[in-house]
Amino acid sequence: MLMRCFGPRLSRSIWSGMSALLLAGTACQSDRASAPNPPPTPAPPSPRAVAFLDTVSERTFHFFWDTQNPTTHLIPDRWPTPSFSSIAAVGFGLNAYAIGADRGWVSRAQARDRTLETLRSLYMLPQGPDATGVAGYKGFYYHFLDMETGMRYKDVELSSVDTSLLLAGVLFGQSYFDGADPAEVSIRAYADSIYRRVDWAWFRNQSPLISMSWSPEKGFNSYQWRGLNEGMIVYLLALGSPTHPIDSTAWPAWTSTYKWGSYYGQQHLGFAPLFGHQYSQVWVDFRGIQDEYMRGKGIDYFENSRRATVAQRAYAADNPNGWTGYAADMWGVTASDGPFDGTLTIAGKARRFYSYAARGTDFTETRDDGTIAPTAAGGSVAFAPAIAIEALVAMRERYGDNLFSKYGFVDAFNPTLVGSAPITSGRIVPGVGWFDGDYLGIDQGPIIAMLENYHSELIWKRMRTNPYLIRGLQRAGFTGGWLGGAQVGSQAGVPAGDRITLRFWALGAEGEHVQQLVRDFEQLHPNIDVRVQQIPWTAAHEKLLTAFVGNVTPDLAQLGNTWVPELQAVDAIVPLEPYIDGSTVVKASRVFPGIWATNVIDNTVYAIPWYVDTRVLFYRTDILAAAGYDSMPQSWAEWRKAMEAIQKRAGKRQWAIFLPTNEWMQPVVFGLQNGSPLLKDGGRYGAFDAPAFRGAYDFYLGLFRDGLAPVAGNNDIANAYQEFARGTFAMWITGPWNIGEFQRRLPPEMQHSWATAPLPGPTGALSGVSNAGGSSLVVFRGSKHPEAAWQLIEFLSQPEIQRRFYRLTGDLPAQIAAWQDSSLAGNKYARAFYTQLQRVRPTPKVPEWEFLTSKIIDVSESSIRGGVSTDRALAQLDTQANRILEKRRWILARSGRAPGSPAGAVTVP
Repeated sequence: MLMRCFGPRLSRSIWSGMSALLLAGTACQSDRASAPNPPPTPAPPSPRAVAFLDTVSERTFHFFWDTQNPTTHLIPDRWPTPSFSSIAAVGFGLNAYAIGADRGWVSRAQARDRTLETLRSLYMLPQGPDATGVAGYKGFYYHFLDMETGMRYKDVELSSVDTSLLLAGVLFGQSYFDGADPAEVSIRAYADSIYRRVDWAWFRNQSPLISMSWSPEKGFNSYQWRGLNEGMIVYLLALGSPTHPIDSTAWPAWTSTYKWGSYYGQQHLGFAPLFGHQYSQVWVDFRGIQDEYMRGKGIDYFENSRRATVAQRAYAADNPNGWTGYAADMWGVTASDGPFDGTLTIAGKARRFYSYAARGTDFTETRDDGTIAPTAAGGSVAFAPAIAIEALVAMRERYGDNLFSKYGFVDAFNPTLVGSAPITSGRIVPGVGWFDGDYLGIDQGPIIAMLENYHSELIWKRMRTNPYLIRGLQRAGFTGGWLGGAQVGSQAGVPAGDRITLRFWALGAEGEHVQQLVRDFEQLHPNIDVRVQQIPWTAAHEKLLTAFVGNVTPDLAQLGNTWVPELQAVDAIVPLEPYIDGSTVVKASRVFPGIWATNVIDNTVYAIPWYVDTRVLFYRTDILAAAGYDSMPQSWAEWRKAMEAIQKRAGKRQWAIFLPTNEWMQPVVFGLQNGSPLLKDGGRYGAFDAPAFRGAYDFYLGLFRDGLAPVAGNNDIANAYQEFARGTFAMWITGPWNIGEFQRRLPPEMQHSWATAPLPGPTGALSGVSNAGGSSLVVFRGSKHPEAAWQLIEFLSQPEIQRRFYRLTGDLPAQIAAWQDSSLAGNKYARAFYTQLQRVRPTPKVPEWEFLTSKIIDVSESSIRGGVSTDRALAQLDTQANRILEKRRWILARSGRAPGSPAGAVTVP
């Protein structure tokens, strides 16, 4: 038995195009107008034959299930010969996993987990223009990947068709795994991200046609997808893309290169190897739907493939070249392995043989060396079941275990080679023929897929609901049949033809401004209507809780970050990891770390930062300079000295800093700066009387007791901006909205006399943390459209959309990339916020935090206004906090959570 490790294959149609001239004339190329009558159609398959099909399917399934690499989750190009992975085989494998679950060969959970692992691995493989160390570029994948590393194999091409075959399997997985299980949600999200990042428009090297391949060494090759072949799926997916689509003129440009003719009495579009009639139709149910070209011919592509199949059977029955074994029940010429490259004289006649080759026969060409590939018949079962099943059964009965073994049919066999021959692969069984030793993933794939479409139409049915495929078909001009009720613009998670309404609650002024962005979202998602309800901040908290109790929550909402733990505690909002895992936009690494952390409860993300908020110092540069400081000090000690210097120069009713006594933010921020956790023992008890908070509280109170800050709340000062301009106070710890307010409200002559700075810290700049505030977006558990809600969140998270939102509202973007906007990057007042946002910390993530803040204010005012000592004030604050947290302790005790576990929220019984 001679075997060899096969080198990289070219794409089947590239191979076909490059070798056509070399191989033309090696066999008959007539349209066989004078051929004998076609052989009769066999009887319907017997129960025994149908049972055999189940055996074929199950064994072929196990090729994909057993040979997948457990680390990279890739499928080998061939087995058992060691090989690289074919990305097209991975696409066929994704089909097989779902088929296995549907047939009961594995559980749905097993198939789900295998699919999720594969998609996650594919998404995480690096992409880029480099020649090594990457798996693809611009969303496309290299034809072959190293099985162990997932990186580009040698110098193979970036393949548009093999990527498309992979993507078709990805989208089938998206449509098949449609449940609410978090893993199935994650599958859909990963599939969405993998498909959406493919830049189809870039892959055109002769617009509007798409190139066959690209490489970093040579760029695009000189071939485009022309004429009927497996490139049909390339154009349909490129037309269906919501992110980087090609122009709709590409489809008529593609069909203009078709060749129509007659072969063995069958009029059809020509493409000699049968795989070109099978691959796209593995996923696309063309029965009853037509584009302009097929309307003109009066048939559909399904019928075209049936005719090509019938014609090839007739060719085998006629056997004009006298190959051994060819008959009405023994046929199948397509791309496959072969015995060797060279000429051999058999029975006095010179015969040319090939190793791997795109064999085929029709009116365009005949390229045949007597090699039969079972995938030709197996992949045609759905088109012409009687004749295809007859052939598969005959192959099994005639050639037994030489041809049919562990994973079903080996790739190919040649009954003409019965004696000695210089074969480079497989083996010759004397007197019987040559038999391949390998199974090929791209030939196994059509067998199991088309047997299943014949058996249950599983893939066709699921793909008839895939919005991307529907959009591609419609943009190509297909109408009729099952496509009649579908709508262009459907998106993943929204069934084609259905129109849904998303209810979005937005708070304050943001609810007004976001509606401008929502209109753009609706244009991108014509199936989704977004109803924005604007709710005042003062009423929002109560309205949200009331809605939860009444089971009338919206699909998604804007929340203040400190509200997230409260709604998570009552199980009102869903965890978002499955969506994040599959997103190309929403990633922890793209958001300020402290801000992201506000929404992580018990190591699970429940909300996505929308805009951010923190506190910095706004100060009078002229007053600070007059006190002898050309910049803001960075430590508490130096900062206090600067305030004392300012106070010495101040007149009556003038102070160094304004710290509103009715705000909890300042003492809490000072506590965070000084290392206080605020709460201890997993959020069960207050930690305000501990040394860290005590030291911060003394610093805070000292500013009032020493006359550096007025004893005044926000309501005690009629116009803070006017008082700032008058010099009533030189510093004010406040938020980003005041950048615009200062620019509008301060007189023109004051515009060069103020600045912003990050907060000083106990020991210097690095300790000068501030609070992690802002608003986030959540999806409610009661939403009927969680995936559409996530699409809106992802849209609002795009850096460009967040830049637009900043220009509308002044709200600082959560996405770090959005800070490249010139209005932010060039804004000297915003720089302090950018620096401060890299040094922020969340407040304790407990549902009771809103109640605790009111106690912090009460106790602080009792110290500032009533002279209550620090000892008494902080002891009182801990007592009140412990009383508020009593229910939390009881719940955690019942749940068995150990002291010191994360201070996240828990589900209230």
